[in-house]
Amino acid sequence: MRVLGSTRSIPTRQYVATTQVGSLSMFGVYKWQQDAVGWGTRYPIATFNSETGYDARFSPDNAYIVTTTATTVKMFPFTFGGIGTVISGGPSKSLSNPNAGLSWHPDQNAVGWGDNRQATAPTMHVTRWNGTSWGTNYSQPATQPLGAVNSTRFNDAGDYFFSSSTDDPGIFAYPWTSASGFGTKKANPATLPALVTTIKTIADEDVVMSQQDSPYVVAYPFISSWGTKYANPA
Repeated sequence: MRVLGSTRSIPTRQYVATTQVGSLSMFGVYKWQQDAVGWGTRYPIATFNSETGYDARFSPDNAYIVTTTATTVKMFPFTFGGIGTVISGGPSKSLSNPNAGLSWHPDQNAVGWGDNRQATAPTMHVTRWNGTSWGTNYSQPATQPLGAVNSTRFNDAGDYFFSSSTDDPGIFAYPWTSASGFGTKKANPATLPALVTTIKTIADEDVVMSQQDSPYVVAYPFISSWGTKYANPA
């Protein structure tokens, strides 16, 4: 076979989803090229919501974008041609507080998120995603964050779920299965973080967090339980 010309797949990380304040379209997607071109034009979308946008995350397969505002968690189909129509339904919630800290399960069957100004439980949520439509909320664990939640995170293997909290202990870790949801909360780390704002897991062996107080970034080994906090960076 003779090939005339050439073909290549479009890199998955050529798009950036953003939320913003101060316009009637609080959510957008921009083309990004990692060269001198930089930012491309914004994909058009009908009015998203008259509320401030707080978070936006592409699904693992890049076919959907989940977004949050003060009162909503919404899902949009996404292709390289643009943003589709919002999918009906969505996670149920009873209070009007900013939603943030979105995270996708690596198997793309659940979405985690938090209420980042609410101070009474439940402030941490995980909702089923059926591949094309929303499912029900998972039941809350017996022990859950009592303070506002700024960040949630599934690890890469999908068998643990982490949540921040503005109250002690600051970080929560739960075993996770997609069939039954939350397991029993793991014992707290010996040295607690303070006012965690973001969580990142690395190779299913470490958890790194930013926090509002010094030293501002903290890291722990985590393999089925919390290890001793790593020394702070210089």
